[in-house]
Amino acid sequence: MIFFSLPQSQNLNEDVGTSTSFEMWILEDPEKHEWSSRIYKLPPVWKDVVAGEVLFFKGVTATNEIVLSPK
Repeated sequence: MIFFSLPQSQNLNEDVGTSTSFEMWILEDPEKHEWSSRIYKLPPVWKDVVAGEVLFFKGVTATNEIVLSPK
């Protein structure tokens, strides 16, 4: 299980294109309820590419690429 979140200072209803990073929580051991957290920094061009878009986490590819998509 993966939980995706924006930085604490950013509300989920805000423009995702203004974020410079995001945090992903991964459930490592469901029985022990152990989670790990990873923070991903976005490149500066991110703001130009997705400005004004609301993106949703869709999954991860076999090569560990994070997939974000509008709706």
